[in-house]
Amino acid sequence: MKTKYLVFAVFASALVFGLLSYFKDMERHDTVGLSYSDVQKEDKGRYKLNSVGESILELNGLNEAQKMDAWRRSPIQDDMIDMFPNFQKMKDFINHRVVDDGEFKANMLKTIDELESAYIAGEIDSQSVKAKLSHLGS
Repeated sequence: MKTKYLVFAVFASALVFGLLSYFKDMERHDTVGLSYSDVQKEDKGRYKLNSVGESILELNGLNEAQKMDAWRRSPIQDDMIDMFPNFQKMKDFINHRVVDDGEFKANMLKTIDELESAYIAGEIDSQSVKAKLSHLGS
């Protein structure tokens, strides 16, 4: 009779331990999901539409690291890279589609100018330019 109670106690303890582990793991996954969802909501809030329906990335009020993160997650970054090798069109794109009151936008335009000069001089190839454009602003 005592062995039945002992077996039952061991089984019940294992069941409780398993359930607690499962719920703890689920709670951890929910926290990760919420933080990713929060980033997506923040990113959506950074976009406005101009008069012709194009997305404008609004970076005012962010620190430089936040601006960099927002730019790298932005789909308009890919749109700008697709304009290569038309450097003037890329600069116009940045001027019209990125709103920034700090140095971030100015640094991006400066980097595009430097890449244009190096590309025209034959110092770097198109793959290197595209790689550097994908890390623009850093």
